[in-house]
Amino acid sequence: MKKWPALALVGGLALSGAVTTNASAAAAPTNVQIRWADSSHQAIRLTWDETSAQPNRILLQAKEGDTPIREAWTAADAPNQMDIPASWSPSEYPRLWFSVAFGSQGDPETGPLTSSPQFDAQRPSPPQLVSAVPSGSSGLAVEWKAGPVTEDLTPNDPLDLALPPNYSSFYQVGAEPPVSVGPIELSGTRANFTTGNPAFTFSVASRNEWGTTTAKLVDAAASAPTLNVPAWVVYDNLLDLTGKLAGTDPRTVILQARNSPTSAWYTVTSRLNTTGSYMYTFQFTPSRQYRVQVPNAVAGNKVWYGGYSAVGTNNVQHKVNASFPTSTVKRGETARATLGVLPGHNGTATLQRYVGSAWTTVGPVQFTNGLGDGYVRSTTPGSVSYRYYVPTATISGGTYHAAYSPNFVLTTT
Repeated sequence: MKKWPALALVGGLALSGAVTTNASAAAAPTNVQIRWADSSHQAIRLTWDETSAQPNRILLQAKEGDTPIREAWTAADAPNQMDIPASWSPSEYPRLWFSVAFGSQGDPETGPLTSSPQFDAQRPSPPQLVSAVPSGSSGLAVEWKAGPVTEDLTPNDPLDLALPPNYSSFYQVGAEPPVSVGPIELSGTRANFTTGNPAFTFSVASRNEWGTTTAKLVDAAASAPTLNVPAWVVYDNLLDLTGKLAGTDPRTVILQARNSPTSAWYTVTSRLNTTGSYMYTFQFTPSRQYRVQVPNAVAGNKVWYGGYSAVGTNNVQHKVNASFPTSTVKRGETARATLGVLPGHNGTATLQRYVGSAWTTVGPVQFTNGLGDGYVRSTTPGSVSYRYYVPTATISGGTYHAAYSPNFVLTTT
């Protein structure tokens, strides 16, 4: 028979010529051998010997007696050779072989089969991640290794090649086309690249003579931390800062603060987050700006790019308490108006009186360590509302904003 041209293999069949033989009486082919057709390893060369020119039936088999995986025929006037695409050989079978017999297509009678040496067509196992090291906002250095070797049940078969897998790698952002990173600092099983986008996947394709196996090794995303900062809080009340970050893989979340928009940031606290949300609660703090920082992190095959949340400002007001210990006096008597300021410091407050349509100043009141007393001499019967105003102050480098006390009432009889 002659060598098949490529088009003759479509559908797994090569039509025979018009030669008719008594196949059952023909001798079986001998010396059925296989080897690679050339150095490209794209085709398997099948050869055999026969005592006389006969048409042949070619089978690709995986189990004795089963329906063949592929089947084709040759004419009698051709060399005893066929180049068969390697893609004919499915990788899911641990053993394969070709068998050759005398026989014509359409003739129910065929001669006895003679088989080639067995071989396997195993594709490489999926590559495995060794390490992934993120850098900056979208850089990644990756190392991988070959997957576990499947047991070879046909050791040293004629088609075995002592060649390592050939790797190629690429990243993909969403539904955009894959971008090859092979030429970018690729050496064996390493790649180092920058995507320009923190959300991408990185895959490696491992190829041998039988085909390609591709594995997604890295799934990268942005942590996207947030922080909600209440704009105002009264000193001594609880301050709750809440935020979220994408995913629940373990990552360090660092809370930072600064006392003014021009001062340096410093770390307040940090913690390992595994829930995707966090809350920081404080008391007795000055006015500050806050943000969270999340460093780059790796969790298994997941790479998280960190970053900063938006900056939030919390303004803290003085907590001011005031009262008349004796809230009812006779006309002409003097009433004491106590003052308490938190945080405690030294300063001057203003005592004010409500006169029906507006607040008027009674006078300044000094306080020490947050405590002070003002005095009111009552001359008119009736009830009058009073309050203290405490101005903004800087205490130990922190700002506490101005605040009024609740209204308190003096009744004169």
